[in-house]
Amino acid sequence: MPDQDDGPRLRLPDGFQIPGQRSSGSEVRSSRTAATTTLAGLGVAALVVWKFKAVILIALGKLKFILGGLKLLSIGQLFATFGTMLASIWVYADTLGFPFAVGLVVMIYVHELGHLYMATREGLPVGAPIFIPFIGAFIALRRQPTSRAQDALIGIGGPLFGTLGGVAVLLVALALGEGYWARLLTAVASVAFVLNTFNLFPVPPLDGGHIFGAVSPRLFVAGLVALAGLVLWRASFGRLDPVLPFFLVLGFVRGVGQWGAPGYHQVAAHTRFRFTLAYLGLVAFLTLMTGFTLV
Repeated sequence: MPDQDDGPRLRLPDGFQIPGQRSSGSEVRSSRTAATTTLAGLGVAALVVWKFKAVILIALGKLKFILGGLKLLSIGQLFATFGTMLASIWVYADTLGFPFAVGLVVMIYVHELGHLYMATREGLPVGAPIFIPFIGAFIALRRQPTSRAQDALIGIGGPLFGTLGGVAVLLVALALGEGYWARLLTAVASVAFVLNTFNLFPVPPLDGGHIFGAVSPRLFVAGLVALAGLVLWRASFGRLDPVLPFFLVLGFVRGVGQWGAPGYHQVAAHTRFRFTLAYLGLVAFLTLMTGFTLV
């Protein structure tokens, strides 16, 4: 039980190792068993996919946005995506355990698919999603958006898909009821909600910075103040990590330079209202679901 002076922590369900904490022998064996079970499950899934590949390909034919995104990625880009995914899983598994690391990376991937889908929908060519441990992942736009509204639409796609992914995982956990896998999936869903909430900070390059660019680019100042407050709050508990200051500095640099060419910022009033409503709705829902999964 951590002291209150140790600052706020993400409370994973019972049976999960706190990052950085050493495991007992039985816990290590349990983690290895879970990892073996997961790998076996992935192997069975791969065999099923191979056996029914024709049916699956027909089904995927209905998902035009997935195929549209995949057409933009070469074999080398796909290897880059899945290679960096595996590298991230390996890094996270060292402290979080293999099953949880897989779930975390998959949730990040679902988030990036939201950006990929929205960019493809807008006709913008994109690069492959690239994963960076402890930072997350990103996709590179090969052509920049032509308006703030288009930029905001691509930005909101990530949190929207990430939220839906977290809800889907939570529903599976609730259906399972009790047990290891139910607790694991609940923890994965909880982290998905937390990460997508953080991404909605109105600070570029976070998604919230892109969304609020369609409302008022000057609101990034409020986002910087809020993020700076979060950094100081965590530092007061002796929990200063490099990730938040990194986003704070990058947000300041990107925010100052985000005013583009004439006409780029001209967004209709009804479009601003819709993005504001969508943003506030996502924040409210994610806050509710985070509280639900952490109780």
